[in-house]
Amino acid sequence: MPKLLVLGDSDPLRLTVLEEACRTAGFEVSPVMDGEQVLASVARQPPALVVLASELPRLDGLSVLRILKKEAQLRTIPVLVIAADAADAAEAKAIGAEGVLEPPLEVVRVQAKVRSTLKKARERSQARRRALSMEQLEAALDPESGASTRAHLLLSLDYEHAGALRYGRALGCLVVDVLGLPEGDERRPALRAVVAGLTSVVGDLIFRAAEARFVALVRDGDAAEIARLAERLRSEVAVPGVTFRVAGAAHPDAEVATGAALLSAAAGKPFA
Repeated sequence: MPKLLVLGDSDPLRLTVLEEACRTAGFEVSPVMDGEQVLASVARQPPALVVLASELPRLDGLSVLRILKKEAQLRTIPVLVIAADAADAAEAKAIGAEGVLEPPLEVVRVQAKVRSTLKKARERSQARRRALSMEQLEAALDPESGASTRAHLLLSLDYEHAGALRYGRALGCLVVDVLGLPEGDERRPALRAVVAGLTSVVGDLIFRAAEARFVALVRDGDAAEIARLAERLRSEVAVPGVTFRVAGAAHPDAEVATGAALLSAAAGKPFA
């Protein structure tokens, strides 16, 4: 579907050039001739880009730009301003316009500016999404151990159990109590070493459920696989002064209806 561009200019000839430039470049356009119409058009359907003249009737272009950049839901829409003079160009950039066009307009120059502005807007959007993803990931990790949090565990239990039911897969759950953790400055490195060891044996679905308890979920892990992993944990993961008490259960061997019930069943079945 073509991207929508809102074009605002009270000069009919210049508006025609804008329309021609944008339509022939493959965009859908909404041409209007005053500032209030620009805002109305944006409100009806937020566009990919707004191109507007700094001088518009009813509400001038710079005032429209200020409104767009103050609204949280609209400020990410890129805006190009056709500046009447150098002062308008400078003010538009100060308000937050993504770019300035200087008359007289030429089709090729308008197309190049529109494409480059949309590309930069897309890159900024991708960067924001990446930053948000990193923030979400960091919020899901326990800062002391580096494992996922208990809140993440509860969500993952339901998700993984539902998937196991739907696709007829096994789902294993290991509950690992860590005994002999040091205090003070040595505690954090020890917890990090425990999580690194768990990850190397079991995989990356490791959660800190309590102060010294970790839970590991094992996709396609039946009862035999869970028992084998428990033995590997106790024999292969070495953290000075630390020992492990391991319990576990697996779906469908444990007849449970929910992910939380699988966790409960796992905690109640310690390995000898």
